[in-house]
Amino acid sequence: MIFKLNKEKHYQISPASNYQDLLVGEYQYITNGLELVNTLANFDNPSFSSYDHNISGRNFKHRLPSHCIDNSDVTEIKISMFINHPTEELTEGIFILRYVKNNGIKKLQACIYDNTIMGQHYQCKNRHPKWLL
Repeated sequence: MIFKLNKEKHYQISPASNYQDLLVGEYQYITNGLELVNTLANFDNPSFSSYDHNISGRNFKHRLPSHCIDNSDVTEIKISMFINHPTEELTEGIFILRYVKNNGIKKLQACIYDNTIMGQHYQCKNRHPKWLL
């Protein structure tokens, strides 16, 4: 998987709300040489902003869901975002990022899992997410 992320500064949900920063992005998913999803063209599209992107979020977490197993301490802050399928409106995932140092190299590690609650397209073949480096 390829992820492109950007921080949108001073995003405002409504005129009455406070300004916040938001992490947004797009992705490409290829398996066995077959491209299943590619939303990277939306990344630089000026008509896409904030939650229009297929990856978006700003929630900080200290604890992870039980199916995202890692060796982090509860003091470590992770960022949780939504990841959407561009053509299946009822499909939604959670994308959690954490900062790691691997052999002295700084990396972002991601845990992605299905968070679909309703809909006829619910067919989660692999309920066990993997940490991607």
